[in-house]
Amino acid sequence: MVGRIAIAAVAQIGRWAGIDGLESRIVVQRTIGPADFADRYNSWSGGSIGPSHTLAQSAFFRGSNKSRKVDGLYDAGDTTVPGVGVSMCLISAENVLKRLRGDNSVDRT
Repeated sequence: MVGRIAIAAVAQIGRWAGIDGLESRIVVQRTIGPADFADRYNSWSGGSIGPSHTLAQSAFFRGSNKSRKVDGLYDAGDTTVPGVGVSMCLISAENVLKRLRGDNSVDRT
């Protein structure tokens, strides 16, 4: 299914850009989809950006980065505070570092 979506997307881009046969110009193509995220990253249901963007899972309602069950275990990544995307993943790593240092300031590390 992911492959079919990629083919359709390339065809659409070719139409938008007015490039006939754009798909034939692609030398290497690699697609990844939900099954890949589930297999590679143990991502729940193959999600690539963590929990749904519902009010109950957004902003301050998102789960803590400190484990309630394992002392000294902290999480960083797209499924933890502050949220999704690469920049947010980096910020979550900074948050864990600050927490380990006992730093409660609002400044970046």
